[in-house]
Amino acid sequence: MRALPCARRVLVLSNYVRDQLIRSGLPENQVTVLPPWVDLPTESDTGDDDRILFAGRLNRDKGLPKLLQALSLINRPFKAIIAGDGPQRGESEQLASKLGLERRVEFVGWLTKDEIRMQFARCSFLVFPSLLAEPFGLVGPEAMAHGKPVVAFDGGGVTEWLLNGVNGILVRTGDTAGLATAIQQLLSSPNLRTILGRAARNLVIERFDQRVVLPKLMQIYHAAVNS
Repeated sequence: MRALPCARRVLVLSNYVRDQLIRSGLPENQVTVLPPWVDLPTESDTGDDDRILFAGRLNRDKGLPKLLQALSLINRPFKAIIAGDGPQRGESEQLASKLGLERRVEFVGWLTKDEIRMQFARCSFLVFPSLLAEPFGLVGPEAMAHGKPVVAFDGGGVTEWLLNGVNGILVRTGDTAGLATAIQQLLSSPNLRTILGRAARNLVIERFDQRVVLPKLMQIYHAAVNS
């Protein structure tokens, strides 16, 4: 924070972060919002029915226990893939076993970029149950680029790319029952997944494609150099 006032421009990923910095005393005209670009597959991926994906670090802040508890309330078939690793992996595996989810939840550990792209392609939708006020939440738009809707808690910058009922479902942060309801809704309706997934991919094309973000970045650099 001490170095920020010395910068000509401070680039942040979301309006949420921008507002935090301005409240901390940084001048409004010094902070510019520029989201990251997202690699865009050539076309959407159909995916496997009833396949749920979680991708992230396995610690308490990312909300995996909340997801596992929500999954224990689901009364229809599904397969949940947990991609990632971290200090809470062992505890999470034990919780999954305690909740009777051993056959429906698979922990696959850290994945390479190609492997996680394959998981995006194969899933029906992504669940992003972070309990943090995420600055952005890149994994959501990465899944959306593959034409997949997202279910997520409504904190931080997530609400700037996840529009409830348009390209996914927002749930009040920490609401386990609400998370289960949203997951059940998408599992029960392939047609809804298709509609939300199409809108999700379109939003990425319009806002997060490299061809959109890179020219804006170059404009910011030119303005900073010439000021």
